[in-house]
Amino acid sequence: VHNEHEGEGPVRVTFQSGGAESYDMVVGCDGVHSRTRSLAFGPEPTFARPLGSMMAIFTIPNVLGLDRTQLLYTGVRRIASVKAANDNRALKVCLIFQVPPDAGEAFDHDDVDAQRRLTAEMYEGAGWEFPRLLEAMPTADDFYCDTTCQIRMPKLHQGRVVLVGD
Repeated sequence: VHNEHEGEGPVRVTFQSGGAESYDMVVGCDGVHSRTRSLAFGPEPTFARPLGSMMAIFTIPNVLGLDRTQLLYTGVRRIASVKAANDNRALKVCLIFQVPPDAGEAFDHDDVDAQRRLTAEMYEGAGWEFPRLLEAMPTADDFYCDTTCQIRMPKLHQGRVVLVGD
């Protein structure tokens, strides 16, 4: 993304395929790890403020037998939301846990096995229903884990490039 004239003229966009196009405006709404923001405003660490926690979200079979129910768990340095989904056939699990300050720097977005291990370690010994949830976690084909952060920017626009949702 390159705006050849600040506020004037087209925004030139070069795609990963190598193709390029010009647009009157570019609207980025691609979330915390926004490529649009990185290309137009600078690298993510410039704007991301770690919140000291991570979250793992995944779907597993309804091993708890919940019927149109959501359970919430609050413990020391960890919380959880577990709710019935897909006509009670599945559970949507969201686990949020505190991590050491340097954990975000060591986090590998591509190492899903390490993310699953870390999640299991953080809930080891927590009791409640975690043994059953963690035992089913490897079956989840939609497992997502990431550090939590807040994006802070002095402005959400630059020329004809604007970010929505940051």
